[in-house]
This record gives sequence, structure tokens and C-alpha cells, in this order.
Amino acid sequence: MRPFLGALALFMAAAAPASAQEYRVFTLSDGRVFVSELLATEAAGLRIMIPPGETEVPFTLLVDMVPSDAGAYTNQDPFVVVLNAPEEHYERIASVYRSMPGIVVHGSPGTPAVLSPEQVEFANSCEGEIDCLQAATQGLDWLYLVAATVDETTGEVTLTSRLNTGPTGYKASYASYDWDALQQGSYASLGLTPKNKLKPLSGPLFPPPPEGTDTMGPKETKPPKDRGPVDATKLAFVPIPGLAALKQGDYATFGITCATVVPATALWVAATGKNSQSPAEHIAMSVGGFYAITVVANHALSKRISPAGDVALSVLPTEEGGAGVSIHVRR
Repeated sequence: MRPFLGALALFMAAAAPASAQEYRVFTLSDGRVFVSELLATEAAGLRIMIPPGETEVPFTLLVDMVPSDAGAYTNQDPFVVVLNAPEEHYERIASVYRSMPGIVVHGSPGTPAVLSPEQVEFANSCEGEIDCLQAATQGLDWLYLVAATVDETTGEVTLTSRLNTGPTGYKASYASYDWDALQQGSYASLGLTPKNKLKPLSGPLFPPPPEGTDTMGPKETKPPKDRGPVDATKLAFVPIPGLAALKQGDYATFGITCATVVPATALWVAATGKNSQSPAEHIAMSVGGFYAITVVANHALSKRISPAGDVALSVLPTEEGGAGVSIHVRR
């Protein structure tokens, strides 16, 4: 029974909340290294606080995590944003990023010159292309890259971000005169939620819209439907593969979940059969393994991937002759 109990213990640990005021140095596979306050451990990742705001780190990105302290958290270097935006929008967008705690915009007064003059020239020529910005900043320590583009017909501004060191990125849109949506969108474009209620933007950079202008109102910045909304978490505990995705009409993720759970359960049953001492024990191990695999897959898949990604979930032998479950999400 030890293989099943071990897998169940890992699952329960992943769902347990973290204590307050726990600081960690995170090293992620997308190139990020930073100090954060650990807020909670959830089924598919860690909820953390960094100086600009709250965010989540999927387990699939976590390379290393070591203890730290409040001093290191407070005194860490600011996070750098490299912004490429049309001239008429640049200073307005840059001022919002500069207002975020722990964020500096490259090129602003007092900001470290991490890009060479050649890289700056390259980045300035990118015209809203995020791939171009990433190419311009290769070889540097991790940075947030943000490319702003404007729909000439509607006036909608879209902020597309990516790390220069990896594929992690986000996107948010707002109407060109909707300053509240710009403020929220700037946080969302970095995968962040503000720590506190934001003060309304004011000043010459944020005038009222011209009379008769249709600002289109706030623009939703929720994750794509195929990643599933946050309130699908409870459904993920029901031992039916892909139920959360099915309820949301996400048939692609439902199919991926079923295609993941069924063969993984078959492998689990085969691996544990030779270790059970009786038919009753084998049944208990099989049922327990199916439940653990289903819940883990539901959490990982219904909330974290789209049809463009894929998942590997397998049963691996242990040194003691038992088995364990391995899940890996690839984008």
C-alpha cells in the first residue's frame, strides 16, 4: 500500500494551505529567479506574492525553491519591463507600469541600462511584434517584454507580454480611453493581480474621452476558455475524468483528460497488482489510484492547458518495486 499512500500524501500536501509570511527564492524553468512570499499551495501550483502583486506558479515551471526572508524580499532588484508601443501611447502605458511596486520600465530615468545601444535600437524597431522583442533581448537575465498594438478601426489597445528567457506570457486589451481597464490590463499583462485597490488614474496623460466617444467599456481579461475558470476547482475533485472541462463546454480538454486518465490508470493497476497481498488490497489500491490520478489530472488539465498543449501522465516504478504517478504538462 505504500506507493498509493505516498502518492495520496503528495496530493494532500499540494492541496494544503501555506503558513503566512513564508519567503522563498524561486527558480523557474522559464528563466525567472526571484524572492516571493508563499501564500498557498494548491492542486496545480503555488500562489505567491511578489512586490508588484499576486500571481501563480504552476508546478510544471518550478525548478528550485529555497527558504528566504523578508529582508531579501524587500531588497531584491526591481523587475524590468521592456516596452514597445506606438509613440502616442508609449508614455501613458509606461507611466502605469512605473506606478506598479517593484517595476521599472527600461529607458526611464534611473533605470539600469540592461540593454546595449544595439539592442535598444533593435527593440525600438519591433513595431508591436513580441517575437522581435524576444530576439532583441536574448542572452540577458530575465525581463518582462511588453508589445502594445492598436486596432485602427476600434481604437482597442492590446498588451502582449512574454519573458525574454522563455515562453511564459500573457495578453490583455482595453479601449483606448478606458483608463481603469488600462490599469487592470497592465497588471494582467504580467500575470499579476494588484495587492491593494488601485487608485484612479489622473493627470494630463489620462484626460476624459472626447464628447461622443464610444470607449467600449472595460474589456474582460480572463484566461482563455480552454484553460477553465477558477470556480471549476471543486468539480476537479469529482472522480470523473474531465468533468470540469465538460461542464464548461471545453470538449478538447475533456477528451485530453480522458485520454490521459484511462491509460495511466491501466498502468497503475498493472504496476500495483504484483505488489498487493490479496484481491481486496488490489481493488483498494486500484480504486484509490484511479481517484488520485483523476483528481490530479482534472486540476492540471482543466485549469492549465489548452488544446495547443499536451500532457504526459505515467506510472513509474519505484526502487522498492512499487509504483508512482508522474504528470508533466508541455506547452
